[in-house]
Amino acid sequence: MNNKIILLMSLMVLVGVVGFVTAIRTEKSYPGTTVTAEFIEQNYHFFKGWNLVQGILNPEWVQSNSKNIRAIYAFNPITKEYVRFYPNPENNKIGETNYQWEFLASIGALWVYSDKDFTSNYWKFADSPLTSIPLYTGWNFIGIASDMKGQKINDIKGSCNIVKVCDYSRQSWDCISEDIGDHTFGDQDSDIGKGLVVKVSNDCKLGESISQVPQLPN
Repeated sequence: MNNKIILLMSLMVLVGVVGFVTAIRTEKSYPGTTVTAEFIEQNYHFFKGWNLVQGILNPEWVQSNSKNIRAIYAFNPITKEYVRFYPNPENNKIGETNYQWEFLASIGALWVYSDKDFTSNYWKFADSPLTSIPLYTGWNFIGIASDMKGQKINDIKGSCNIVKVCDYSRQSWDCISEDIGDHTFGDQDSDIGKGLVVKVSNDCKLGESISQVPQLPN
């Protein structure tokens, strides 16, 4: 076989290996607890200031420049209040609640403050299935998972009536409230791991949307 062909095939195999995301079962800590779960690596560009990032509960989960992470806040969608995870974690709000923070981290986004621009891999919980993501009346923080990429919101809104979707980037909001269903949560691989805030008018779940029952023929 031609040596060039062999080299090309080897490169194709290597690219396939690099592009494949593998979950690793490992132990990670966040305020108040240590959890053993499936984690994956996600690449993210942190801007100086506030960032909406999927699933970081501890700055130590950021693999480089973690000292530049100065604050982490989660939003509890049940109580509709912010909860500080770093620094000086609000342990009363974290521990004295029935809310499952691991689940929040696997589906949701948190506010992460950086004192500089940098790019790094970080550890996050493996994505939960789209159909398991609940949204509560009002505002919700969600992370863009791989199975959302490229899909129109109408196709994955499940039982939700979504009235507004906002992205926070470079310290400013960008919101849509019209023709929402024709938009996507994310179009590119670089969108995976980013956070959005989504306002819904009802308690609901994302998932595959079911069209109306077909009309009888004429």
